[in-house]
Amino acid sequence: KGLVAMERDNLPYAMDMFAAVLEIEPYFLKCRKFLRASSIKFMNESGGGKGSHLQATLAGLPRLISAKLALRSGDAMRALGIAEKLMRSDPLNMQFVRLLCASAQKADMAEVAIHTLNLVREYYQQDVNLLYDLGNLYMEADQPGEARKCFEAIVGLRPHDARAMQALKN
Repeated sequence: KGLVAMERDNLPYAMDMFAAVLEIEPYFLKCRKFLRASSIKFMNESGGGKGSHLQATLAGLPRLISAKLALRSGDAMRALGIAEKLMRSDPLNMQFVRLLCASAQKADMAEVAIHTLNLVREYYQQDVNLLYDLGNLYMEADQPGEARKCFEAIVGLRPHDARAMQALKN
């Protein structure tokens, strides 16, 4: 139902269906990809920008705090669920992205964090911290070729960054 709704540009309903599936099966990565794609498409069609990022951050502040507390107490799956709800409202908000990645890593779902950072990387190509995080995730996931691309991009942006040079050598 979610895919059909997505094809018909009924994006809110598609996101509802994908979110319902993820509540039942949180390890279903393909569903997460569809949810993220539909939320980005919905945000682009509704005219999201820097002002909307700030508005989403302020509106999501209680959930953001709740997710960070859940993460700190060791309930990574609950934090991941909250982070998904936040990402649905603004899939390109870096605070929400970092929360989702931290939650996914704690829940041993590094592929979710990698996918999310890769998707966001298209929109924040100059963000060095994002590239560091993605490169380190690739190294943890035993994908040194992809990590090398990230660290090469950092060196291209900051040629004298000693940390990036060392990471690239490693």
